Amino acid sequence: MAQPDAEYRPIPAHTQPVVSTMGEVKRTGVWTVPAYSTFKLNGATLKLDLRQAQAEAPVCTFDIQATIATIEIIVPPGVYVENRLSDSWSSMTIDTSQPHPNAPRVVLTGSIRGSSLKVITKPVPGSNSVWNKLFGG
Repeated sequence: MAQPDAEYRPIPAHTQPVVSTMGEVKRTGVWTVPAYSTFKLNGATLKLDLRQAQAEAPVCTFDIQATIATIEIIVPPGVYVENRLSDSWSSMTIDTSQPHPNAPRVVLTGSIRGSSLKVITKPVPGSNSVWNKLFGG
């Protein structure tokens, strides 16, 4: 693990999943990333842009159950993404930068079937963003 102080915790049973069939789930802009999120996707699109988001915990877990879905997660430079997903007939591309010691860690769990997953690192838009303040930019 890139950040030894950050602990992984299993997803609690009481977490309410976000469910989409043939739809779109999108989280962008300023929002709070919960410690645990569960997504159930069937023929759906999931887009999570974490560049202006604030993490609720040092480790944020996304549990993804997806069939024939498109998943895109955008992280700012310095955020480490740990892939624990199982996949079958799917494509996964994870492009992250060197982990920053103060940045939260994202853990991907669950399973994807016939789906596409892309994790992309992009700079934070604007100089007054939360990440730029965190990293002293």
